[in-house]
Amino acid sequence: MVNDDYRTPSTSLTGSWRGMQGALWFRGDAAVTLATRFVVGARYYISLPWFSNRYGAPDDIVVPHDARAELYGTLFSNVAAMDVVLSAEHTFDEVAYLNAMPSTYFQIGLRFRSL
Repeated sequence: MVNDDYRTPSTSLTGSWRGMQGALWFRGDAAVTLATRFVVGARYYISLPWFSNRYGAPDDIVVPHDARAELYGTLFSNVAAMDVVLSAEHTFDEVAYLNAMPSTYFQIGLRFRSL
């Protein structure tokens, strides 16, 4: 069972799998001497539908797909917390196919807050 009160040390490893989606989390006590706790985890989603031939040419096979991944973490002290999120998204659809250019985006987010 995951303890949602981050000021209380706890350790939990949970995961889920549903189709092509999944998530994995780890919560724990980083160092008792520093009174610091952390939460780290990852989420992902992958979509890969069937092959399709929408434009009629024998070698014109479009494989649209979409993949998103997120790596996140939170570091807690007795008075403040810092959230870090690194995310990436990759798409390849009909528009990208016509331009021969898949789309890939990366994003980093930081947030500081007091407890």
